[in-house]
Amino acid sequence: MDIPIALWLNQLLYISELFDKSVYILAQYGIFVVAGAFVIFFAYKYKWQLTFIIRGILTAVTLWVASQLINTLTIVERPFIHLSNIMPLFMHGSNDSFPSGHAVIMFALAFYAYKQNSGIGLLLIALSILSSVARVVAGVHWPTDIFGSIILAYAGVVLIEWCYTKFYESKRQ
Repeated sequence: MDIPIALWLNQLLYISELFDKSVYILAQYGIFVVAGAFVIFFAYKYKWQLTFIIRGILTAVTLWVASQLINTLTIVERPFIHLSNIMPLFMHGSNDSFPSGHAVIMFALAFYAYKQNSGIGLLLIALSILSSVARVVAGVHWPTDIFGSIILAYAGVVLIEWCYTKFYESKRQ
């Protein structure tokens, strides 16, 4: 299913300059919007609960490192390398497509935020989906790269929070 979806989405490019610029901005900078919204919202709403913000960022960074390890163990060509009829909107990597590091970070922050506040969590999940789909449209990721990132982010957030609760908070009491 990866190939037909990637081809179908990629064919939307180069028809409208406004659409292409929107996809580019979402694909390249969506990660900063999600991270910024995470920090700003929790700084404002929860009066700079630094431990929550730092734990969220450390969780995202830890999962990004895990995604990079998976990248080195699984050689997956990016769509624009694998298929000659995929026209990338921008060049990005080569054989390090799975999972998407951008998506892992965005979804980790979004799932972490959801645990504290479902409203902002859903907003960040929606922004993460938009940015991740833009990366598929741009021809730099396969749909399975994104799904794998979502699974890694969710499982990682759950596991890291379980470990934090079990080993750190239980010792503080």
